[in-house]
Amino acid sequence: MKSSIFKKLSLCLSVFLIASTMSACGSGGASTGDSDQSGSDKDGTAVYSIGYNNWGQGVFPLDIIEKETKNATEIFGNKLVVANDEFKADKVISDVQTMISSGVDGIQFFGISETMFNSVSQICQEAKVPFVLFDKIPSNEVLGKLKENPYFVGAISAEDKLAGKSIAEMALKDGCETAIIVAAAKGDSSHDLRIEGFVEAFTAGGGYVLGEAHCADPTEAVQKSNDLLTAYPDADCIYGTGGDFVDGALNALASRKDANMDPKIYGTDITPDIAQKMVDQQIDGVVGGQWVDGSLANMLLLNYLDGHPILGEDGKAPVFTNLPMCTLAPDQAGAFIKLLENNESPISDEEYQSLTYRFNPEVSYQTFFDFITNYNETFNAKLK
Repeated sequence: MKSSIFKKLSLCLSVFLIASTMSACGSGGASTGDSDQSGSDKDGTAVYSIGYNNWGQGVFPLDIIEKETKNATEIFGNKLVVANDEFKADKVISDVQTMISSGVDGIQFFGISETMFNSVSQICQEAKVPFVLFDKIPSNEVLGKLKENPYFVGAISAEDKLAGKSIAEMALKDGCETAIIVAAAKGDSSHDLRIEGFVEAFTAGGGYVLGEAHCADPTEAVQKSNDLLTAYPDADCIYGTGGDFVDGALNALASRKDANMDPKIYGTDITPDIAQKMVDQQIDGVVGGQWVDGSLANMLLLNYLDGHPILGEDGKAPVFTNLPMCTLAPDQAGAFIKLLENNESPISDEEYQSLTYRFNPEVSYQTFFDFITNYNETFNAKLK
């Protein structure tokens, strides 16, 4: 009798241990670290896990947004779970689904086409997971639909059209009359708006855009630049709508070794390499610094998760498109390089904290609007 009882007890204990082990193992997801579940730190402050999709790692303009967002996330003890879309459109939605399945508390979404925004909105609503947009935002029509979703937290993007206009004004001031443009694939809202702003301002000022080339990914920049230079060898200037396209244009020019071909070079997106080339007088003008749109969007998401969502004047999730692109003057290029070498941010921890209810109970839509509007001053102050 005793032997039978001991056997039953041993069997129960074995089952319990197996079940415990299985529950501790959990299931894999898109996480780049440990557990993806929310919790609290030692003083009881909520700690969140935020899912973030990077359209393609290994490209500075995308990686710097991710890095800045990660740093800002960690100021508050939170964790950024990153998925690399690898420049593959079919991975974008599946990566978001995987991150949600892993248990993230919110999603920061980098969309690359109109159709994706509605899909992600529906996925997040069904999963009851809040989401925020950064850098890329859809048309007003799609935004209107997103605002009806109670889990849509808001969006932040740069003034891309104004960035293109600023470059056009630089080129005209420098005496340029003709231009060629090297850009990302059509449909990329940021680059499309930069081109629109450049063409409108350049044409209005008496200039003429000879042609433009679009790259499916940054690796095509040199070849596409070469194609344009072959077609329009006398162009006065080249506008690269992103850092990789500026580099592509410069490399294409260097490969030709043609002393008679000397167009001025302008670009959007400031990278350490581009800043150094400004010091070396290879680039004539550049605007950028907008990589904080991801980290600022993260603050919107944090306020929502803490139970204090930022609402626009219409009482719905706000859409900020007023983040200015900052002009990097040649005499600031060295300070910019040092800023990145020291792993410093244009925005201090205290400035990020001022955008959260945790540290500033008076934070509001106006707080965000004013801070974003004046970002160029914040940026330039770090380069003195």
